[in-house]
Amino acid sequence: MERAKTVAEPAGAVALAALLSRAVSANGRQSCAIVSGGNVDLNMMDRLLQFGLDASGRHLRLRTELTDRPGALVRLSTIIADQGANIFEVVHHRIGSSNSVNLVDLELTLEVRDRAHGEVLLNALRAASYVVEVVQPFHHR
Repeated sequence: MERAKTVAEPAGAVALAALLSRAVSANGRQSCAIVSGGNVDLNMMDRLLQFGLDASGRHLRLRTELTDRPGALVRLSTIIADQGANIFEVVHHRIGSSNSVNLVDLELTLEVRDRAHGEVLLNALRAASYVVEVVQPFHHR
């Protein structure tokens, strides 16, 4: 979908997937993979897109703690914006998730350009004294 700007139902892309993953060898032969069908449910399309972004390292999921004071989230968001990343999702736990009444747990899903950009962003957050844990390693096999 991203490379060729073509929508194909999963079964209709199997031949191309087999060639791209080298599960089927086409070495030394002219070959053609038929990509067909566009009968993709919108919810499935969203899941496929999110999976693709995760697999390519363009989503970064992390967890950190913030002091529960006005402006703490803005300061963190500013570092993220200054690094050129986008906040895709925020889960802010204020009650029952921390060992201190003055701290909140924050889980973020960020959109980054690639894995290297994600690493630069993590380093910037750590340099600003945030303790950052990657929730889900941003790589798939």
